[in-house]
Formats: sequence, structure tokens, C-alpha cells
Amino acid sequence: EGLSRSRGFMRNLFNFMRHPELVECSLGLLLAAGDELFPLSSVDNLPGLVNSLTPKGLALFCRALAGIFSKGDDQASFDGLPPPECVPPNLCTVCVNRAILLDVNVLIPRIIRLLDVRTAPAWLCPTEEPVVDTWEELNLGTARPDRPVLVTREQLPPGLERTPISLPAHLHNHGGEMFVVRLSEFSSLAWKTLKADLLFVIWELMGGKTRLQTQQVLVEQDFVGVLGRMFAALSWATPTNAEGNPETAEPDGVCGPQSCLQIAILRALQAFCEKDGKDFHHHRLLLSATERRELYGNAHAAGPPAAANAEDGEGLLRKLIKLMMTLDNDSTYRYWITSCVHKWMQASSWREQEYIAAIPGFVPFVVSELLTDKPCENTHKAFCDLTAELVKFN
Repeated sequence: EGLSRSRGFMRNLFNFMRHPELVECSLGLLLAAGDELFPLSSVDNLPGLVNSLTPKGLALFCRALAGIFSKGDDQASFDGLPPPECVPPNLCTVCVNRAILLDVNVLIPRIIRLLDVRTAPAWLCPTEEPVVDTWEELNLGTARPDRPVLVTREQLPPGLERTPISLPAHLHNHGGEMFVVRLSEFSSLAWKTLKADLLFVIWELMGGKTRLQTQQVLVEQDFVGVLGRMFAALSWATPTNAEGNPETAEPDGVCGPQSCLQIAILRALQAFCEKDGKDFHHHRLLLSATERRELYGNAHAAGPPAAANAEDGEGLLRKLIKLMMTLDNDSTYRYWITSCVHKWMQASSWREQEYIAAIPGFVPFVVSELLTDKPCENTHKAFCDLTAELVKFN
């Protein structure tokens, strides 16, 4: 505990991440650190560190960042003092950390590249075979034969031991409790949890004073297009744990390993649609080119340059609404999707709201949710907020 309060020790752990062979050990110690926020300004040459990281190194570095940000901004600083009033130049540690990371030009583009990799990289698999871990060969995944493998509890991502993919195997000669997992299932779920951490960092950067700048960088990197591909590749059925019970997900962000990525996508979309001024149009990227033509005419159909090559047809918003109308009442994702649609409506004009309200069955569905006899309190509130946005200027 004493070491975790030492800036020098924490700084050295980040510096050790420059060496690929020390990344995982450094991550474990960083995640085990205390409850206090660590100021990233203490890290030596942070841009140089991020530039030097391999794909695996950056993924684990972002897991460490997620751990740091998850400590919240209401803790005392490393000096034992309360955080200052969050007004420039006296910014709190969280705001300073966000600004420092946003100044690292390669960080968000490389996170987006990792998010767009659908198949789990070879370096995620528990194998002794040498693997390639470079940015040049990031998307050149090769098929690997599936097989059962033994992993330790430390090798399993948090919560994975409670999923149907694992089978405890008490092998004392291996030094403790082991788990038998299918290689494909292990790497797939491990990749989902890492991607969820990557999206948590993106979501965190869209908070507070760095929101607008982060949103602009994400537009340039076709963030919505990447999330659309992820959305299409994921299952949206309610997942179950090893006992056969549905995984729950509360509005505070607590969720299981099988639903964490879906919820991270929805939270990121909520933050992406959050507007700070009248000239906000990022939410339009959730519409397809056809939908934008119908709404705005050919002059505005293409949208920002990065979105001009997006596939035509139904936009991500329409897909979200159609999914929302088909989910079971006990779905893990109902609250999150409803909140996501609400944020889009909040950012839109009355004409855009009318256009979406015309989706067959949408308004009757919202009304039926308002009148349900057994509402989930948080989901019901989200539907109330959504309805308020629909009628505010209409």
C-alpha cells in the first residue's frame, strides 16, 4: 500500500511498459495500486512511451488507464490534499490526465485501429509459440487450431472464471487452481474485455473539458463506422453466467465479461452524441447516407469526410431503435440502448426528431413502455426522458 502511494514507484511501472517483456507485470502492479488518482504528468515522456508501445502494449496500457480513471475524481491527491476547484488553471487530476492523453496524437487513432480488429490477436492466446506483435501486421491474423488449454486464475480476465467457457481443474502440481478453456472462447472473451477497456478510455476522454476536442478526433477516425461494424458482429441476446442466470448490468457501469463490450459501445455512443453548443452535428453520423439525403438533401448527404465512404442503407441509429423494440423486458441492454437513443434525440433538431419518430412502430412502442405495469425504474426513467425530447419542440 505504501508503494502504491509513491509517485516514483508508479512512474517506474509506467516506464517499465516501454519494454514488451515487462508490460504484463507492470500492468498487474498498476491495477493493484491503491485508491488514489495517479497524475500522468509524473510519467517521463508520455508521448514517447505511447509511441513505443506495440498493439499488445497499448491495449494493456489502456487497461491501466481504465484502472486509473475508474478511481474517480473525488479522491485526495497523492499529496493528501483535496482536489482543487476544477477551473483553469487549477484543474483536478482527472481533467489534467484527460488533457495530457489528448495531446498524445497517436493515442486515439491507434485505439480505433485496435477496436476495428475483429479477430482476437495471437498475442492474447496462452501459448508458448512466438507471435507477431507489430502495428504493420495488426490486421494480418492467421487462423489457429482450436484446442483446450490450461490457464491460471491470473491469466483469466476479471469475471471470466464465472462464465460457461471455463471448467475449474484443481491441479496442485501446477501451483494452484487452473481452468480448462477452449482457446477460441478464451481469446474471444479476453479480447472483448480488452476492447471494453479501450472504449472506457475513449468514453473518459469525452468527459468534461476535453469532450469536444475528443469528438472531433473521433469523427476524423470514422469512430461511428468502427462502432457500427462492432455492433453488427456482436450478439445482443442477454448473456448468462456459469449458473445459467442472466448477467445484469446496472446504470453505474457494472457488468459481466460477456456484456461489457456491448455496454461500452452504447456508453461511448451516448458520450459521442452529447452536445456542448448549437453547431453540434456529430450525431448525424448515426444516420446512413440515404437517411441524410432524405433529411438534408444531397448537399449534406455525405457528412464529414471520414464518414463519406460509410455503407449506405440503414444507419446505426435506426438499427439501435429496431433492436430496442425487440429486446425482452429483462434484457441486459434495454436501459443502455434507450439512453443512447435519448441522447441522440437530445442533440437533434425537431425535424430530425420527426424523421426518427416516423419509424414504423417507434412511437407506439415508447408509449407502451411508459404505460407498462411493471417498469424497471431506471429504464422507465430513460423512456420518460426520451419522450420528453420527442415532444419538447414538437
